[in-house]
Amino acid sequence: MNKCQIAVIVGSLRKDSFNQKLANGITRLAPAELTFKQVQISDLPLYNQDDDANQAESVKRLKSDLTAAQGLLFVTPEYNRSMPGVLKNAIDNASRPYGQSAWASSAWANSMYVPVLRPKVLVDASVQTPVLDCAAL
Repeated sequence: MNKCQIAVIVGSLRKDSFNQKLANGITRLAPAELTFKQVQISDLPLYNQDDDANQAESVKRLKSDLTAAQGLLFVTPEYNRSMPGVLKNAIDNASRPYGQSAWASSAWANSMYVPVLRPKVLVDASVQTPVLDCAAL
């Protein structure tokens, strides 16, 4: 049986984050066909186009983790009616430079999260969405 690798991005850096707890719970309760890899975003530099030619190791790691996954799980709070800055920064770092986006070769390439990325699965601590069906990928 093939296991489906799911990249997990938690949009909160808080030590005692409810979103991290929710992500941990989802991974424990998920079907055995799914494996999860927590994608670290806390060490990413602020996106700067001047760095596109020489991306930081943390950015390269992020892009590698995303392209290796067959699915994506965002677990994030909503800040000021939008996504947290740390999550937006991760999305920006993974999408650049132009033509080398980690999102382009991934399972969610044809999706949009308004206005940036609509993942196959979006979980918010206040609104829970079911875990994705790996067979649908």
